[in-house]
Amino acid sequence: MKRLLIITLILISTFNYSFCQKDTVIYYGANNKPADKASASRYLDIKKVKKNKYEISTFDKREGAWVKSQTDETVILKNDSTLLIKTVYKNKYKNEYLRKFKKVNDLYLFQDFYKSGKIKQEGISKSTFPLYFEGELKTYFENGNNKSIEVYKDNQMISNKNWLENGERYIDNIFQPDTLPEFSGGLDSFRKIIQNNLRYPNIAAENGISGRVFVGFVVDQNGEITGVHIERGVDPALDKEAVRVVESISETWTPGRLDGQFVNVRFTFPVVFILTRR
Repeated sequence: MKRLLIITLILISTFNYSFCQKDTVIYYGANNKPADKASASRYLDIKKVKKNKYEISTFDKREGAWVKSQTDETVILKNDSTLLIKTVYKNKYKNEYLRKFKKVNDLYLFQDFYKSGKIKQEGISKSTFPLYFEGELKTYFENGNNKSIEVYKDNQMISNKNWLENGERYIDNIFQPDTLPEFSGGLDSFRKIIQNNLRYPNIAAENGISGRVFVGFVVDQNGEITGVHIERGVDPALDKEAVRVVESISETWTPGRLDGQFVNVRFTFPVVFILTRR
C-alpha cells in the first residue's frame, strides 16, 4: 500500500470527556497509534479546569526532548450533544468550531462545524474528544468542496482520497510517518536554493507587492517533489513564481518512512518575496 503524509497533523485518542475526572496525559506514536511514554512521539496534557471545561496542551518529541506545540485548545461541554472547541495559536490567531455528536451503541456519530456554520468534518469515533476514529471520515473546505475522505481502523488511517480547495483531485493515501524526509543540507539549504533561483516579477515589484507565499508540495517515495500548489497566496504574479521556483528544484530528498516503508510526504513551505530599496 502506498502511504503518504500530511504534515499538518490532527491528534486523536481514546480519551472521552466523560472519563476525565482528573488531569490526564495521553501518548501517541506515528500515524496516531496509541503508545506509552517511552515509544511516543507526541502527547496530550489534558487539565480539567471547571466542571464542563478542559484545557489541552500538545507536546512533540524533538531530538529526544519534549517541546510544546504552538497551539493550545479549550474544550467546553455546551450540552449533552455539543462541544465548543477553541484553538489559540502562538501567533495569537484564534479559531473555534462546534462538534455535535450522537451515541449509537458504543460509537459516536459526529459532525464538526466551522464558525460560519458550514460543515468541517463528519465521521465515526469511539469518543467525543479527542476523537478516536473508526471507519470513514469526510472533511471539507469552508467553501463546501471536499477536502478528504479517509478510512480508519483502530484510530489509524489506512487509506484516503484528497482534493485541493478549488475542487481539483490531489494525491491519495496521506499518512503520518515515523521518519520525515530529509533534504541534503537540511531545510536551510532548500530555502537557499529557492531564494537564489527566485525571480521577482516585474509587475509585482513595480506595484510594491511583497509577502510570504505558502506553497504545498509532496516529496514522493523516490524523494522527488510533486503536487506543487498554492496553500496561501499573496498576489497572482508572486504565487506563479513561487510555484515555478519550487517545481524547478531537481535535487532529490531522502524519502520519509512509515513502518519501514518509504512514504510520500506533504510539506507546506514559505517562499518569501522581499523588496529592496535602491
